[in-house]
Amino acid sequence: MIALSIPATLPGGQPFHERDLILAVAALTIIGSVLMQGLTLRHFIDRAALRDDAEEEREESEARQAIEIALAKPGREHANGFDAARQALLKLRERDRIGDEVLVRMLRETDLTSRAAEGDALPGAGPPNP
Repeated sequence: MIALSIPATLPGGQPFHERDLILAVAALTIIGSVLMQGLTLRHFIDRAALRDDAEEEREESEARQAIEIALAKPGREHANGFDAARQALLKLRERDRIGDEVLVRMLRETDLTSRAAEGDALPGAGPPNP
């Protein structure tokens, strides 16, 4: 921010009277531009059709299939089916078959289902035991 490099006093020793105004205008310009971009970005992305809802549905369907398979056959290396389901989701993400949003949503759903399956879980308790 170049406005901060303005000296407080002029070479003759008298104060730079408009320095505070310049700093305030510069700060408001920065804050305004960040707010404007942040508040309008989603609208422009939706309008430009940069997001593909069909792809997200396909990713979620593939993730649900992987969870079902992992729950049915967890394997000996996993503590339970939910652990296997989490690993299956991570493998799908590593192979770029699902995106970050789907991964986070499905991991959260798996964790909540795991917590509910414990039976004695109290609301607000910590994360499920893997």
